[in-house]
This record gives sequence, structure tokens and C-alpha cells, in this order.
Amino acid sequence: MSDSVELSTILEAILFSAGRSMTVDELMEQTGKTRTEVSGALE
Repeated sequence: MSDSVELSTILEAILFSAGRSMTVDELMEQTGKTRTEVSGALE
């Protein structure tokens, strides 16, 4: 599994379990990834 697909899966799980909208900054904090990585995985 590629890193971007894996990160997309992780972000999906975080957002689903949070049950609310989250900012990119919150997702960066949760994953330890950069803004570019998080934004790219969300596209």
C-alpha cells in the first residue's frame, strides 16, 4: 500500500471516529504529517 493511500485510510478513520469536522491542523497533529501530506491525502 502506498503512503498516500495509507494516510488517506488513516485520515478517514480519524474523521469517522471523531464524528465531526476537523481542521487540517488537527489532522496534522493527530498524524504527525505535514500540511502538504495531509492536504494531498484528502484530495
